[in-house]
Amino acid sequence: MIEQTSQAIISDTTLRQNRAATPTLSAWVSANAGSGKTHVLARRVIRLLLRGARPSAILCLTYTKAASAEMSNRIFKTLGDWVRLDDAALAEKITELEGRPAEPHQLVRARRLFATALETPGGLKIQTIHAFCEAVLHRFPLEANIPGHFNVLDDQKAAELLAEARRHLMSSQSFENHPELARAVTAALDIGGEAGFDKLISGLYARRREYIAFDARAKTAGGAEALIRQALDLAPEDKEASLVKTSWPLEALPVDYLRAVYEFAESAKSATKAYNLSYGLLAAGSEPDPDTRLDLLRQVFFTKSGTPARLGTVASKTVLERFPDLADRVAAAQAQIIATLDKLARLSMLSASVTVFHLARRYLGEFERLKTRQALLDYDDLIGATEALLSKSGASAWVHYKLDQGIDHVLVDEAQDTAPLQWNVIGALSDEFFAGEGARPATRTLFAVGDEKQSIYSFQGARPERFAEERGRIARLAGAADAEFEQVSLRVSFRSSTEVLKLVDHVFASADALRGMGSPDEPVIHETARLQAPGLVEIWPMIAKEQTGNDEDWTAAFDEVPESAPAAQLARRIADVLRQWVGKEMIEDQKSKKMRPVAPGDILVLVRKRDGFVPTLLRTLKATTDIPVAGADRLRLTDHIAVQDLMALGRFVLLSDDDLSLAALFKSPLLDLDEDDLFRLTSGRPDGVSVWQRLRELAETDPRFEAAVAKLKRWRSRAAQLPPHDFFARLLGPDGGRRAYLGRLGHEVGDVLDEFLGLTLDHEQAGLPGLQSFLAMLETDTPEIKREMEGQSGAVRIMTVHAAKGLEAPIVFLVDSGGEAFQHSHQPRLWLLPPKPGSTEPPSIPVWLPDKSHENDAIAPVREKMREQAEEEYRRLLYVGLTRAADRLVVCGYRGIREVKSPTWHSLASAGLERATGEADYTVSDIVHEYVTEPFEARRFCRTSMANPVVTSPDAQASAPAPATPESGIHIPEAPLPPPARLPRPLAPSGVSAVLEDSAELATRSPFAGSQSGSTAALERGSMIHRLLQVLPGVPATERQTVLTRYLARALPEEQAEARQIIETQVLAVLQDPAFASIFDAPGEAEVSVMGTLRVAGEERAVSGRIDRIALDGDRVLIVDYKTGLAPQAGEQPPSGHVSQLAIYRALLAPLYPGRRIDAALVYVSGPQLIEIPGLMLDQALAGLDA
Repeated sequence: MIEQTSQAIISDTTLRQNRAATPTLSAWVSANAGSGKTHVLARRVIRLLLRGARPSAILCLTYTKAASAEMSNRIFKTLGDWVRLDDAALAEKITELEGRPAEPHQLVRARRLFATALETPGGLKIQTIHAFCEAVLHRFPLEANIPGHFNVLDDQKAAELLAEARRHLMSSQSFENHPELARAVTAALDIGGEAGFDKLISGLYARRREYIAFDARAKTAGGAEALIRQALDLAPEDKEASLVKTSWPLEALPVDYLRAVYEFAESAKSATKAYNLSYGLLAAGSEPDPDTRLDLLRQVFFTKSGTPARLGTVASKTVLERFPDLADRVAAAQAQIIATLDKLARLSMLSASVTVFHLARRYLGEFERLKTRQALLDYDDLIGATEALLSKSGASAWVHYKLDQGIDHVLVDEAQDTAPLQWNVIGALSDEFFAGEGARPATRTLFAVGDEKQSIYSFQGARPERFAEERGRIARLAGAADAEFEQVSLRVSFRSSTEVLKLVDHVFASADALRGMGSPDEPVIHETARLQAPGLVEIWPMIAKEQTGNDEDWTAAFDEVPESAPAAQLARRIADVLRQWVGKEMIEDQKSKKMRPVAPGDILVLVRKRDGFVPTLLRTLKATTDIPVAGADRLRLTDHIAVQDLMALGRFVLLSDDDLSLAALFKSPLLDLDEDDLFRLTSGRPDGVSVWQRLRELAETDPRFEAAVAKLKRWRSRAAQLPPHDFFARLLGPDGGRRAYLGRLGHEVGDVLDEFLGLTLDHEQAGLPGLQSFLAMLETDTPEIKREMEGQSGAVRIMTVHAAKGLEAPIVFLVDSGGEAFQHSHQPRLWLLPPKPGSTEPPSIPVWLPDKSHENDAIAPVREKMREQAEEEYRRLLYVGLTRAADRLVVCGYRGIREVKSPTWHSLASAGLERATGEADYTVSDIVHEYVTEPFEARRFCRTSMANPVVTSPDAQASAPAPATPESGIHIPEAPLPPPARLPRPLAPSGVSAVLEDSAELATRSPFAGSQSGSTAALERGSMIHRLLQVLPGVPATERQTVLTRYLARALPEEQAEARQIIETQVLAVLQDPAFASIFDAPGEAEVSVMGTLRVAGEERAVSGRIDRIALDGDRVLIVDYKTGLAPQAGEQPPSGHVSQLAIYRALLAPLYPGRRIDAALVYVSGPQLIEIPGLMLDQALAGLDA
């Protein structure tokens, strides 16, 4: 029964997928996680090709380069398979794809598609939107007003330009030339301090688009200050002095009223608070200085932490009998002071924001100038320039016309993560499809696939609600144009088991969890095609931090996670459970549908952020298990201890007196010494004696130190002779460095070492040469590497949910760190406000919030909106994390002493599990993980028929992963590899004489070199004669004169009539002379290219040339070379270079014509004269070349 239900679900899903892939209609697909959207995209592209769409007319926009590569591989694999299938099998494939019997012409077309897609100019355009925009801008640089030779700015180059822009900003010359800049920098430093200033500069780059747009707007709207003042709801007359004066008198608490309260409370019972309040306010009122008075009022109405004081209990029962309205009056007075302070905070924000605006103009202006000077565009520039190009009046029509001839079908992948400006580009391309006929009659379609529930890249500008907005807009356009358009929903997952998906549905069944997951009227519902797969969900209890005294270990490393810390406890739990699961328990293999043991590559641990838990789990798995584990998905290269060792070695070989670097090397695998050795070396070291000097002294009596000194001396000597890549490659290869690191740090260090070596090679090719320059680059740029975690790595993977988007794993641990969804520490310092308070226009006015003292009610709505968006994305991150699991899902976590008030991943998942208790045929039970170091309870969700679904492998011990062993069986030779064989130096046969004169130089004469013999006109004349003697022998003799005259009339202008006549006379003389009949009448070929290798001047040379003519006469082969220069005089030998050239041609042809005599001749057209070169002379010339 389950099998039948599963087949019915798959059949219905296949119909939906086929409908979405129909090439004649536009479609908008909402696809749940694991529902096969990549499969649908690939099928649609293939069906478009099969229906006759030109490959170059299809534009498929993906979110990442990896997605582009995966899509291309899928399509070309299918097309490649079709080429090899027989007719019956191919017809079956096409029938399944099209949903109808294949026709004979489709079989023919299908077999040609692979070659067609490869050979079509431009080919299939499966690329990111940035790559597409780059191609468009390269095609229309003038229309886009950008350099035609621009390059795309990468992160490293951007960092260099920003550093240069900052140096220019802070230079004394800039301050002298622009005093207002000096004042702005000083003010920014006074307000934010040095750390705040650094954050401000970094934030300006992130907000550069907004500041550039604001600058343009300010120039036409009365200036930046007026716009910011309006956004902060400040009147032009609002000044600090006038606002301070509004704090007194208090409208609700006049002085006479306060005196009456004071006099009553002085002697009344239970009136202490009223007495203190009235006394404080009267004291403030007597202060003549407005600023001091306001400070006194702040002390009355605010707490020491700066929050409004709770004054509701000021009016006790006794006081209320005499002053019944006191509580209301106090609240109104407090509101008056709050309003005054809020206005002052807005004024402070105005001043700070104007200061930042002046800084931004200079800093970002210099950055843009540097980019322009070097013809660089960043990724935002690509999108912005393309959007402007497609919407620009005038040029837009021309660009659209040209693109209209090239793009008929636009497909958008991951549409939920497409930013608004990117949607504008897509709309500019696709709206034409629904606007009537284009430049060509053709079916034109738009296809988009995405899932609002998986929109997790808001920091890159994505707005999930735009997915639904675009869907509605396209539906209206298609309806108005009477074009086919369909919305398709794909609910069925081919990835996850029933248990996983039922938990997902129950988690998002509550209205709070559903926030930000799309339309609130559309519940989250999943189905699965893996109904029989045994699934499992567990919710482990959160591990809370225990209340302890101040027993912090001051000797521990600052970033060390104590063993008692919740993160360390959770890491031990995960390691213990994995030790019980890996190799011992069984899961279903998705491909074979058979049960198999759990493997390390099946495990994926997901976290919200890369905090201390990640390295803690890595260390725990390595220390307590034999399970291989991959490193973190992202890593700053210089943060890895192996790279720090290599950098320390580099610093030491450059400066042997660098004691710290040498000491850092001691505990590395490269020297394999320990702390005792280091203590012995340094503790008794006399003053003025370096560590290196002391080490050499001890090496005379200690073999361990002697071995270390020998290594260090060898490395110092080698560093002076080799470039950085070769130096480190020798160190890690023949010297055994890689083997030592793998033995101590595990296999994941191999990726780091590979990246390090790759970086050395990149630096040699692009940067300054030398080890010193390379180390300086590492220290300043701190390059970051991203490991590719996709695929079966055979190791446990640990990554963030963001990085795991698009990936899956049979077993997923989702780790909740217990923090708030929205954290104030993560909010930006540069905010965008609407142009006016309460305006519905999008925020566009940049303001600076350097600290809490500048907070005010003007930014409160923006903060609330930001909080709402963060909480919604937090829930979408939970959805993505949960749906990465195929078979087993474990939700676990840790937190601080206090539990946060807002919902967390763990609390949302726990609530969903409780709602799942009512599921028929499923059980929620309490279990205990006993076979671990510290037993703990957990909640488990599974099918009732499989209340204990953990299946143990019968050969668990045999399946367990073997501990990693050192690569003792691999022999690494001590001697360096021989240098690669040099390719033969190139040689043109016509330049052989120059080579003989000076074998170190190539004979490549430029026709523009005036000092050399011959001129441009002579070279052109020679080329023309060669072409004529190539073509005219094939023209009937009666027509040669006519053809020759017509050609020369077109090729040479009238003023060169004399040259025409000379060429015509010489060419006809050659063709009509009976002495040349054996050349042109015999069978043969003209302009024959030859290649080969010969020994010239004692070395192998690669020879390539072109023989003017080869004539075949029986067993005789005649090589002919035309010469347009002066012919030799009677009795004079041809130039030796001409003879050597023919000797080379003859030697190259000898293997091709075995058993035939090869003769050679020179034809001097100026004679005309035919000179056959004797074979002996040719042999001597060839022998002379190798002398």
